[in-house]
Amino acid sequence: KVLWRSKENKFLIDIHQIYKARASACRNKVPEFIIELLKQGKKQEAYLARKKYIIAYFDSALHYCKKQYPKDNIHYANLLRGKANYYIDLYSYSLSIKSKEAAFYFAKNKELYDKSIAIITKCYSTKNHGIAHNYTLLGLMETYNQKPNEAFKYLFKAKHILATITKKGNHITSNHSLLLTCYTYLNYAYALKYKQTNNLTILKQAVVTNKESIPYFLEYIQHLNLNSKALRDPYFINPFNTIAGLYVRLYQDTQNKNYIDSAFVFADKSKQLSLLVHKQQSSLFTEMDINKKLMASEQFILFNNTNEFDKIDTLKTKIKRDLKTLSLTNLQHNIKNNEAIICYADAHPNLDNGLLAAFVITKNTKELIILEDPYDSEITTTAITHNSMFSLLKDSLPAAFNKFSYSVYNRYFKPINHILDTTIKHLYILPNEGLNNFPFEILTTTENKTNSYLNNNYLLTKYAISYQLSATIGWEQNYKASLNNNTIKILAPKLTKFKLSDLPFCKKMANELNQTYKNCELITQSLATDFNKNISADNAIIQLYTHSTIDQNNESNSKIYFSDRPLNMSELYKMKVKSPLVFLSSCETDWGWHERYDGQLNFTRALFYAGASSVISSFWKTDDKTTAIITQKFYDYLAQGNNKAIALQKAKLDFIKENPQLNNPMYWTAFKLTGNIDCIKIEKKQYLALIVGLLIILLTSIFLFK
Repeated sequence: KVLWRSKENKFLIDIHQIYKARASACRNKVPEFIIELLKQGKKQEAYLARKKYIIAYFDSALHYCKKQYPKDNIHYANLLRGKANYYIDLYSYSLSIKSKEAAFYFAKNKELYDKSIAIITKCYSTKNHGIAHNYTLLGLMETYNQKPNEAFKYLFKAKHILATITKKGNHITSNHSLLLTCYTYLNYAYALKYKQTNNLTILKQAVVTNKESIPYFLEYIQHLNLNSKALRDPYFINPFNTIAGLYVRLYQDTQNKNYIDSAFVFADKSKQLSLLVHKQQSSLFTEMDINKKLMASEQFILFNNTNEFDKIDTLKTKIKRDLKTLSLTNLQHNIKNNEAIICYADAHPNLDNGLLAAFVITKNTKELIILEDPYDSEITTTAITHNSMFSLLKDSLPAAFNKFSYSVYNRYFKPINHILDTTIKHLYILPNEGLNNFPFEILTTTENKTNSYLNNNYLLTKYAISYQLSATIGWEQNYKASLNNNTIKILAPKLTKFKLSDLPFCKKMANELNQTYKNCELITQSLATDFNKNISADNAIIQLYTHSTIDQNNESNSKIYFSDRPLNMSELYKMKVKSPLVFLSSCETDWGWHERYDGQLNFTRALFYAGASSVISSFWKTDDKTTAIITQKFYDYLAQGNNKAIALQKAKLDFIKENPQLNNPMYWTAFKLTGNIDCIKIEKKQYLALIVGLLIILLTSIFLFK
C-alpha cells in the first residue's frame, strides 16, 4: 500500500523503496509460481525465474526512482548495484551449468556496476563506501571469471578506499563489515592465482594481507558484541584460521618446519579468540549488570552512550594485549616426558576445500600431519559433529559402532600414532569443531567385526586422556600451583519442585563420599546461591549431582537445576571460579552451541570463562548408577595420589572390568576432563583405617584362638 500526505499530495515513502523492499522480500519468501516449478522438478528453471523475478522489481524501482528524481542520485546508484548483485548470481549459476548466457550476464553485470560507480563519483567523490562496495563485487565477479589479476585490481582499490574511511577505535560501521568482506574476496583471488601458478610467493602475499586484516576483525567482533556470531558468518572469515591454513600449505610445499611453529601459533590464536572475547565481555556484564542477550542486539542503546562505549573500548585494548600465544618451544618446555599434545585445527586457506591438520607435540618432537580434505571422505568431522557415533551407542548397535569407531581411528588417529612412542602415557587433546563431541577414549585401535563390545581395544587402555580449549589458555591453567588441604563440597539438590528424579544412586553416593573423606560437606538443599558461594572458594572441590537441560540454539537457555531454581548458563559468566575442580555429574554439560572454528558454547566453556582450573563434564545423558560408581572410584584414585586424568582413566577401566553387563561405551565414557590435570590432595577419614586395622587384629586373634 502506498501512503499519501493528504495536504502536500506526496508519498509518505518513496515508491521506489517499496519495490526495492518487495525485491528483498522475494529473497526470503518464494512466490507461488516458483514453488510450482520446484514441485515439477524444474530446479534450474525455478532458480533462474526467481532471480529474474527479483530483478523485475529492481527494474520497477529504478523506473520510479528516475521518474521521481530525474537527476543522478545515490538512491539510483544503489538500486543499480542491487540489480547487479542478482546478475552476479545469474552469472555464477550460468558458469556452473556451462550456459552460453554467462557472457551476457557478465557484460550486463559490469555495465550496471560501472554506471553505479560513475553516478556516485559525480555526486560525491572517489573515496566513498558505495564505490568501494561496487569494486568489491566487481572483484568477486572476476574471480568467478577466473581472472585473479583483474580481481586484485578491483579489490585492492576497494580495500584502499575502505581503509581510508574506516577509522579504528570508532563506533562500528558498515565500512568494517564491507572491509572484512573485501579481505574475504581477496582470499578467493589469492586461491585462484595460486591454483593457476603454484607460486609460493602468492601464499606469502596472502599471509601478509590477512595479517593486515586482524585489527579490523578484532575491532568488528569486539564492538558488535555478537558473542562471536561474526566467527560463524562465512563472509567474515577468522583471519587467524586462514593464516594457519596458509602456513600449513606452505609447510606442505616446502617441508620447512618453521612453518609448523607459525601455523600452530595462529591455529591456537583462533581457538582462544572466542574464549578471550567472552571472558572480557563477562567482566563488562558484571560491571554494568546488563542482560547478555540485550548486549548482543545491534539495536541496544549501549552504543549510543559514551560512558558505556568507553568501557567497551577499554576492554578492546585489553583483549588485544591478552591475545598472545605460547610458542611450540615454550609449550615443549612445559610438558612432561610422558605427555603429548594433539591439536586438531581446521585450516582454511581458501585454497580448494580446506584442510584438517593435526599438530603432534612431545617433549622432543613436533610434527604436522594433514589428515583430510574435509569434503573427500565418508567419515568426516562433519559426520562426527552430527553425532552418528552416539546414535549407534544409544540404539545399541555394536557391530555398526565397532566399524564406525575403527574408521574414525584410522582417519584421525592412526596417521599420527607412529609419532607417539611407548613412553607416552597421557594425551592432551585439543579438538577442532567437528571432533569436539567425540570422546577419544572409545576409539578402537584394532578391527572388531563381531556384534559385541567385548574385546574392543579402546584407546582408553593405552592413554589417560584430557582435553584443552586452547594450548595457551590450557597451560596457563594447567601449571598453576596445586592447592593442598582441599575441601569437598557435595551439592545434591532436591528437585521435586521441578518434577525431576532425585537420582537415588547419586544421592546414596553423595552420603558415602561425605562419610569417607575429610573436610567434606554435603549440601542436600542446594540453592543456586550455594553453588556460586562454594565455587568461589580457593580450595573447594565442587561435586554436583543434579539435572541439566541444554538448548543448542540458544546457550543462555541451558540450565543446571538447584533446589530453588535453575541456574542459566549465562549466569556462569558473572561468577569468579576459584575451585581447583568442578565435577558436573549432570547430563550433557559438555553439549552446546557450535562456534565456527572453536568448538561449542557449553557449561565447560562457560566455567572456563569464569576462571575455572579444571572441569569434568558429560558428553551426553548419563546413567544415575554409572555416574555414582565412576565418581566414587575417581575420588578413591585421587586420594591415592593420582593426577585427575589418571584417576578418571582408572575409574573408567575399573567400571568396564567390574560391570560386564554395562559394556556399552555409552555408560562409561560420558565424562571428560578439561583443563588442569594436577594431583589434588584429599584424605580419607582416619577412623576407616582404624576400623580396618581392628578387623585385621580381630580376624588374626580368631585364627590364633582356633
